Amino acid sequence: MKSSASSLALRPPKKVQDGEADPELVAKRHPSINLIPQGEASSMLSDYNNLLVRHIEFFYPSSDDRVGLRCIHCKDHPQHITAATFFPSTIGSISSGLGTIGARHFGWGKCPFVQPETVQQMIETKKTSGLQTRSQGRVGLDAYCKNLAKQYG
Repeated sequence: MKSSASSLALRPPKKVQDGEADPELVAKRHPSINLIPQGEASSMLSDYNNLLVRHIEFFYPSSDDRVGLRCIHCKDHPQHITAATFFPSTIGSISSGLGTIGARHFGWGKCPFVQPETVQQMIETKKTSGLQTRSQGRVGLDAYCKNLAKQYG
């Protein structure tokens, strides 16, 4: 496995004894990670980006060592749904993945489980997202994602 500071692939667990995995590393591997800013931090993103991260989560597929993004509404559906998941190859592509799911999954009406009012709210708030970020000093999605990646390692 390639090692890179910007890679999102998890290191394989260190071997401790007789084939056991390092318990510290295993404990750090959450089945899913919430992207939602908490407390005062919730106003750091534009309304659109804040809404978007409330409907997408990080997850670790059980079959490999990648980190993915997925729609929280479609995550338990057994069949493929257009743009419901994204596997960023670098930390820098996390925000691209959020944007892809936002545009192609929610924006194109491909999510069969999200409330139509939520999709409409995403469409409306998307119109002012850039302006809010520039004029109200909000953090852009790329900077937010890079900070989140540092926080979770």
